[in-house]
Amino acid sequence: FPVTIGEFLAKWIKVIKEGTRCPSCVKTGFDPNKSGNFYLNGVYQGSELVALKYGITNFSVNKRLKEIETKSIYTLKNLDFISFDSGRDAADLEKLFAKTFGKRYLDKSEMLTGHTETISPSQKQIALEWLQNFKLNLFGK
Repeated sequence: FPVTIGEFLAKWIKVIKEGTRCPSCVKTGFDPNKSGNFYLNGVYQGSELVALKYGITNFSVNKRLKEIETKSIYTLKNLDFISFDSGRDAADLEKLFAKTFGKRYLDKSEMLTGHTETISPSQKQIALEWLQNFKLNLFGK
């Protein structure tokens, strides 16, 4: 039967056997109750853009970028980001971005952490324009 931890509902088997915890209790991962950033990074092999990596983090965008690079065969460069007071807003933007642009362009063997939030490099210009329009509508600048 389900167990309620704060506002999070978990199946007891997941809590007991797999150690699943609510996002607020977990020591790693994204906490939607804290401030958060949505980011868009270029993924490079040398000077060649091979993919775009998007995602969310409660940490600085550069800290997350470095964390991803340690588990990837590529180097990353931040292209744009948006900071939110509420991590839930960053998470909502990530879902909208995924629905708009897709995901899973890279394989786990290429990028161990975050490979699911990757898209084709051919979408770079339209993705950057989409984010700029989003910022304009959100912040008016």
